Amino acid sequence: MQFEKMGKKKSEKKGAGSAPAPAPAQKTDLPLAPAAGDGVTKPPREGLLSFLYKEDGTLDKKMLSLVSVLSSAIILLLVLITLALVLPGCKQEPPASTPLVTSGSASATSEGYDMTLNALPVERLQGTILEETEDAGEEYVEETLFLGDSNTVRLTEFSSITGVTLQNGIGVVGEGIQGAVSNRNIIFSGLNNVTMAQSVAIVQPRRVVITFGTNNAGYTPTDDFIEFYETFIDDIRDSYRYADIIIASVPPISQNHTNGNLSMTEIDKYNLALADLAKEEDCKFLNWSEVLRDEETGYAAAGTMEGDGIHITRKAAERMIDYFRTHSHITDDERPKPLDPVPNHIQTPAPVVSSTPPASSAGT
Repeated sequence: MQFEKMGKKKSEKKGAGSAPAPAPAQKTDLPLAPAAGDGVTKPPREGLLSFLYKEDGTLDKKMLSLVSVLSSAIILLLVLITLALVLPGCKQEPPASTPLVTSGSASATSEGYDMTLNALPVERLQGTILEETEDAGEEYVEETLFLGDSNTVRLTEFSSITGVTLQNGIGVVGEGIQGAVSNRNIIFSGLNNVTMAQSVAIVQPRRVVITFGTNNAGYTPTDDFIEFYETFIDDIRDSYRYADIIIASVPPISQNHTNGNLSMTEIDKYNLALADLAKEEDCKFLNWSEVLRDEETGYAAAGTMEGDGIHITRKAAERMIDYFRTHSHITDDERPKPLDPVPNHIQTPAPVVSSTPPASSAGT
């Protein structure tokens, strides 16, 4: 009881003369306005630019200067990169001797061609690649059937110097190897149209020379091209098994030609694959391209191609037949005798519907 009185007196004495305690501040959701004359907006606690402010809410001038320097450096770097990309396109046009690659004009060229890259391995293909012989003469040509595209047609057009006529030269303008397999577009008087392979049984030649590839290069992958070629060879043997088969190289093109899809690199790949195919199929390979090529560039030599750079000239046709006659392949004649009469062969009209796009606007 005494303790309670003493505690009460102390409490009253302690509170004597003291101001009453302030009431607790009411909570509000409204943001506090800055004090008058402050002039500073507090930065957000989080955000892209929060690093520019100090803890007291004022701008950090050192950080602002650093950001300004870094921004200038980035802009300068972007300008230098842009100039590096744009300036090469502002160089002068190439000289006339190296025209730009364009399709549809006589100025298309093949860049960076290495004639040694896909050269024929002569030693490995010895016995397959026909070697030089004595001139086999006109009869050797007359006993041969030439099959191919419009460059084969041109052999018949120059018949006075080649000895290849419509009776022993069957070519189709714009034809690729796929079309040779599937198209029934070979015309003989008095007969229904036949495939090119079936025509061999009608003509009954002692040997066949096949030249396809110009209308496939740039369009048909090499493996597919060879697969169609194999089928074509099988079809010929099914049609007339007595004829020797000679696979001829795809002629070269001029450095300036009318089809940007064509390249000597692709043609060389074809020829290498064709030579290997000849060995596998027990055929012979006629490399008559070597008398059409420039020894230094690997492209078609001057005067061997027409203005389009794709079709052979009279000069080229003469060289090809001379090469054919002096790289002969003569075996025993096993054809059944007597030979049946051969109806007149009628040239397939051009243009024809082919399974591949033509190598030029005119087809080959």
